[in-house]
Amino acid sequence: MKWMFSASMQEFYNLAGEPEDRLPADCVEVSSAVAEKLLGELESGDRLLIVQEDGRPSTVPRIVFSPSELMFFHTGINSAAAIPSDSVPVSVSLANDIQAQLALGRVIAANPDGQPITLPRPPEPQEAVAARVLAQRDALLAEAAIRIAPLQDAVDLGIPLAGDEARLQAWKRYRIALNRVESNAGFPRNVSWPTRPEAVV
Repeated sequence: MKWMFSASMQEFYNLAGEPEDRLPADCVEVSSAVAEKLLGELESGDRLLIVQEDGRPSTVPRIVFSPSELMFFHTGINSAAAIPSDSVPVSVSLANDIQAQLALGRVIAANPDGQPITLPRPPEPQEAVAARVLAQRDALLAEAAIRIAPLQDAVDLGIPLAGDEARLQAWKRYRIALNRVESNAGFPRNVSWPTRPEAVV
């Protein structure tokens, strides 16, 4: 079986079903073995058709992965200069599977062969957790101070409304509990926050 390939059309032609005089002028002959091999690779979806300098067809991996950059590159989109030299080909299905796992919170890594894998996300460092919790505490302390000030003024001037003194005491106890959050047995990862007074007064 005789095959021809047109670089301008990027198309294979089987001469068993196509008259030669109707083929594009730039057609070159390719062996059956090469044509069938390349067509099979293209059918898999994992490789892209390219035209070599001599006008003959070849394929390249559609998706490659760089273990140094921990990134995927699409050979049909990214220029050759933009693709790291350590990149290795990966199947489209593997790339899609890795992306799905990343969306679930895992992190990308490379195995010893340079192929992409995912790992559980490492726990947040203790110092970072503590800093985040203390920032939340400080924001709640600032709110408590704003709530306490007018209640304290009313009590100091002897003009509290009904329930103001109870609210003041509740907010003060709340503020003390907030300020002692670092002594919480679960600090910083499992903090039991005190209940805002408005929920109990």
